[in-house]
Amino acid sequence: MKKQNYNVRKFPLLNFSWLFSILLLATIFTGCDDDDDRVDIDPQPVAYVSFYNGSPEGSALDIYADNSKINFNAFDYTDYTGYLRFFTGERTLRFTPFNAANTVAEETVVLVADSLYSVFITGQLGDRQAMIVHDDIRAEDTDNALIRVLHASPDAPTINLVQTGTETSLFNNITYREITEFGEITPGQTSFDITNAANGEFITTVANVNFLSGRVYTLIVRGFVEPPAGNNNDLSVQITPNFFNL
Repeated sequence: MKKQNYNVRKFPLLNFSWLFSILLLATIFTGCDDDDDRVDIDPQPVAYVSFYNGSPEGSALDIYADNSKINFNAFDYTDYTGYLRFFTGERTLRFTPFNAANTVAEETVVLVADSLYSVFITGQLGDRQAMIVHDDIRAEDTDNALIRVLHASPDAPTINLVQTGTETSLFNNITYREITEFGEITPGQTSFDITNAANGEFITTVANVNFLSGRVYTLIVRGFVEPPAGNNNDLSVQITPNFFNL
């Protein structure tokens, strides 16, 4: 299997200065984070972490940061949290079945102040993993949108992302549990085909996605080409905007 690539291409930074000003004000006036609801006079440095459950087999999950549970409702397959505030430094992220104690995935990460991270749960029963990605969101042209692709289908082959009706391949040779770099795309409605990288055969499609300028998106190929008995999570593509949920 091709080595997983969690790095992102270095583009000039998108103009998010207004957003971080809002986030700083929110930190000053609320003092909220994943661990504590107390009000602090001096703002604590924070990082921003999002979670996506791309495991098409197994129970819903609970999410823990160190010993603090951060979700109230079950974290189900295809759920996405948006970016949440976290204390910086070394943090252990642990995932258990909803309302159960046994750990199904665990990773330790060092969170840097004002940095963005995405955590993707992938895999089947007995093989669920947490992929932690540092989201370096940059663009050469802020009139465009940014997209990337995560391959989270356990039984799909290595894939390409192709614009429908063309031979233009935007991302090539994406293996299972690999996430691409961000790339720019012209805003407006676009349709994509997912094809087998080895022979070009069509696998699935996603139609008429409306990309907005200056926005950031993750395209997630998830589910099973051939679901196990009793499982209805067929292969499909989910578009998740990278947004802040404070």
